[in-house]
Formats: sequence, C-alpha cells, structure tokens
Amino acid sequence: MLAALVLALPLVAAGAGSAAAAPELPSVQVDARACSDTDPTPQIRLVLGPGAVVCYGGYRGSLRVDDLWATGLASGGYWGYVTCNLNPNYPQELFAPNEFVPLSCPVMWIGITGPNWTP
Repeated sequence: MLAALVLALPLVAAGAGSAAAAPELPSVQVDARACSDTDPTPQIRLVLGPGAVVCYGGYRGSLRVDDLWATGLASGGYWGYVTCNLNPNYPQELFAPNEFVPLSCPVMWIGITGPNWTP
C-alpha cells in the first residue's frame, strides 16, 4: 500500500505543476527594488538627496510612499505620476519616459500609468 502511494506522488506533483507552466501576466504591483541598470525597463529613481536614491518599477498601479522628502524623480522608462503631500491640494506631477521632474516635497504616491494618462 505504501509503495503504491509513493509511486502515485510523482503523478500528483506533475499534474499540479501543469498550472504553473501557464504563461504569467506581468505584475500589476509597483514596488521599491534594488537600483540596477540591468532591468529591461529603466527604473524610476526617486532622488532624496546627494547620493540617496530609492528605485521603483513594476507594471501599472500605484504605491504609497511614506512621505519621503524628495528633491527629484528620474522617470526611467515609465509614464506615471508622483503625488506630493503638500496640504491641502496634494499636487500631482506627471512624467513620461526619460524625464527628470524636480521636486521639493514629501512624496505620498508613485504611480505607473500608460501613455497619455490624465488624472
């Protein structure tokens, strides 16, 4: 009985793995990631000050940033927006690929959108 169960396990595992072989959709998550020049799409780089940078990437969506004071944003290969926490109006700055957006504010949100997106 035990031998039959042990022999059946590879068949169950093979069946379970077939769903994992389906093509994966790109992640919709925007996330902070280690800065790298090897990503297929150049990363968004939030400049906090001289030598202090936080990198982001992903597909589409937004990420709440913990009110990091930023002096600029290099857009990398992305379209999107950055929202500053400057009460009461929370201004948004839109960006397109290969742009540098000067900032002087605590950043609340970073969003990745498609081209020609409007808030």
